[in-house]
Amino acid sequence: MRIKKCLLLVFIISDMLMLSGCWNYRELSDMAIITGIGIDRAEDGELDVTFEIIDYKTASAIQAIKTETFQSKGKTLFEATRHAIKLTGMKLYWAHAQVAVISEEVARDDIIPIIDLMIRDHEIRSDIHLIIAKDVLAKDIITTMALTMNNQSYELALMIHNSDSSGEIPKVHLYQFINAMGTDGKEPVLPSVTLMDDIDKKIVASTGSAVFKGSRLRGFISNEETMWYLFVTNEIKSGLLTMHLDPKKPKETVSFEIFRSETEMKPVFSNQSVSMSIKIKLLVKLNEIAGETNYADGKQQNELEDKASEQLKENIMALIEKMKKEFDLDIFGFGNVVYQEKPLFFEKVKSSWDQQYQNLKVELQVQVKNKSTGVFNKAIEGD
Repeated sequence: MRIKKCLLLVFIISDMLMLSGCWNYRELSDMAIITGIGIDRAEDGELDVTFEIIDYKTASAIQAIKTETFQSKGKTLFEATRHAIKLTGMKLYWAHAQVAVISEEVARDDIIPIIDLMIRDHEIRSDIHLIIAKDVLAKDIITTMALTMNNQSYELALMIHNSDSSGEIPKVHLYQFINAMGTDGKEPVLPSVTLMDDIDKKIVASTGSAVFKGSRLRGFISNEETMWYLFVTNEIKSGLLTMHLDPKKPKETVSFEIFRSETEMKPVFSNQSVSMSIKIKLLVKLNEIAGETNYADGKQQNELEDKASEQLKENIMALIEKMKKEFDLDIFGFGNVVYQEKPLFFEKVKSSWDQQYQNLKVELQVQVKNKSTGVFNKAIEGD
């Protein structure tokens, strides 16, 4: 009987411990929930951090939750976060933060001091999106009114999440950026945004990508060039491909919808040198012809596919040469492909890889296959 009573007491105490709630439970009213931040450099060298937080004052059953923005300064991101308590009266809560927008100036200095807190703090998600603000302050991005939502940070995150439809924005989470920095033979890339005029207001728009040398921003590539980059790295899942197929008719364009894209990249070793072989295969559908040439005609199908393949090849090769000659950045991961294939070979050339990369021979094959011309099988004709 005594043993049964002891066991019963143990079970009761165990249940009390398990059902007593979370040890670090906090009321919503005691927290300022961050949805996104913008990080700039102040004139005195400190960080100017703009926080977007959920505004519960306006929340109701019939009104969507809105956000408020405010700024806090500090020598580090952690210090700026703690200084914010003087403004909000509440501790900031990071678990729902979706984006961190970093100014061009801060990124050129070194991005590591900015993301160090993000990888150490248990509240900050490792899948938060890192974005570079081009030609504008990060504050301007965060404080600009969103187009479709009441939350600019969440709209930015949604823009990146749905970027497959355009194929012009790289999807890079915090953990992926950190992995890229620590990967031999590959340089990191982040999406970039700016402000543009739209009727009577400013809106946030993608500008393509920011390219890095290690942890420091080196420069930018356009939206189109970002697509060529994503083709090489096999990250195009869908999207839109618009081309001028005839140099004699510069105003004539065709648009393809991308259904599938597959890239095969292999190093080719010869003696003590290496070259790169890249094969890209696309399955597309002809969606639009802005011109008089009837590419929808079955007789023109081979010409359409050949011209599209050749132009895409030229565009991708132009970006590869630009990265080699102007930026000296292996954003494509050619060095890492060599390392994966022959680690010992790469270890021998690792110290001089930057020089070898500039002279690297790249053999590119592109095959565009058109599966359909839609429900109308000819070009629209006028007078």
